[in-house]
Amino acid sequence: ERSLFTRVFAGDTGLDLYTLAVSDTYQDLFGAGIYIGKGIYDVDAFERSLVGRVPDNSLLSHDLFEGVHGRVGLATDIILYEDYPPHYLVTMLRLHRWVRGDWQLLPWLFPNPPRLTGRAPNDLALIDRWKLADNLRRSVLPPALLLLFLGGWTVLPGSPWVWTLVGLLTPAFSLVTSAVTGLWHALTTTEAHPWQRFGHTLRNNALRWLLFLAFLPHESLLTLDAVGRTLVRLFIRRRKMLEWTTAARAVRLFGSEVTVATTLLRMWPSILLVALLALLVSIVKPSALLLSAPFFL
Repeated sequence: ERSLFTRVFAGDTGLDLYTLAVSDTYQDLFGAGIYIGKGIYDVDAFERSLVGRVPDNSLLSHDLFEGVHGRVGLATDIILYEDYPPHYLVTMLRLHRWVRGDWQLLPWLFPNPPRLTGRAPNDLALIDRWKLADNLRRSVLPPALLLLFLGGWTVLPGSPWVWTLVGLLTPAFSLVTSAVTGLWHALTTTEAHPWQRFGHTLRNNALRWLLFLAFLPHESLLTLDAVGRTLVRLFIRRRKMLEWTTAARAVRLFGSEVTVATTLLRMWPSILLVALLALLVSIVKPSALLLSAPFFL
């Protein structure tokens, strides 16, 4: 509750297990969930499953990789309280590290991934490789969506309105599902004040959707920078593979309160990008400028 940012982006909080505990799709369908970095396990057995699997100083994001080898399951009856970044810039610093960590797992999608000594045939199950690949797909959503908007306003066939609608609906999945499930819960529950909770959840999901669109240029540049850095370090330089800034250190870098000056210093490249994209649309298809102007603004 420390800031408006945390209240909007941290999601639902509290002890209501019956409405917040959900299934894990991978566990339901394939018998193994995804390890998210918090768990209880047999240390010796867990380490045996990873013996010889990883060259030294090569994994930045370890949780998914460990979960694939440790075969984790979801526990829905445990509450873990966790801190959340106080503002947007700290969250983006964390996202940059997450994307770099996901892309450093790229070699484990190849037929002969690296081992502690040499290489060996990839024995990861197809679903496990899909988990790794799906993380890469998810990480490039912002630049892909920005490219879709730009293409719809310039060169793609058909009406720019249709492409814009497709782009708007792509990140709106959680907004739509929260509206449907929240409405059903409010209509069927015997709890007190269900509509107040429904309105609160719907408002926060709508804000997250709108802010995702507003931050799309910045997150696109951030993602492309993280992917580019990782590929260079992975295949060319082989340095700074474990570059890491802890959450506490990130907060100290920016302070607990973000200022306009700090924001402009970190985000000026995305402001410049938006200006260039607006110029491009005005040159290629001026008729789409009226539609795209609110997005650029």
